[in-house]
Amino acid sequence: MKTKFNLIFMLAIVSLTINSQTENKPIKPRANHFSLGYSINQFGKDFGLGLAATTPFIANSIAFRVSENYMWCDYYDGSNTIWRGYHNVKLGVVTTAAIINNQIRVYAEGGVLMLITDKAFSSQSYSIGGYGVFGFEFLLRKMEDAHMSYFIEMGGMGTGAVAEKLATKPILSNGFLMSTGFKIYF
Repeated sequence: MKTKFNLIFMLAIVSLTINSQTENKPIKPRANHFSLGYSINQFGKDFGLGLAATTPFIANSIAFRVSENYMWCDYYDGSNTIWRGYHNVKLGVVTTAAIINNQIRVYAEGGVLMLITDKAFSSQSYSIGGYGVFGFEFLLRKMEDAHMSYFIEMGGMGTGAVAEKLATKPILSNGFLMSTGFKIYF
């Protein structure tokens, strides 16, 4: 009887030792996966719509984002207000500053910006500059199983691009920027 008890006791200790040495891998939060987003933007005086793709976050803190925005330059030609479209493409690095209550991500993003202008209002076909934003992302669920979020970003951008062919010579996508939209995580 004592031998059976010692054998069961030894097996229990060996089992506990083996289980305590196995590595418990943390669950990767869904809100750190690849995401696609849609946004409504105000870049300087220009209104626009955008699409963005963000890589998975590395170590829960760094990701890369590429976005394409279709912007409208509105100007007065003497008799009518005209909206003329152009594109801007952003490539940036996103860094998480804080995660509040496992549902709000506070982040910063910065990178390069390329404007692709319309020949009707600019002799330059493209212009390169930079941008930086601070943002708040509101996850609809906890980080572990969030499939969607809403965000708001504010910051600044500059390229020096001007629509010099227009009488008023408006600046394109320069100054204060604000974006809001949603992201879907995969």
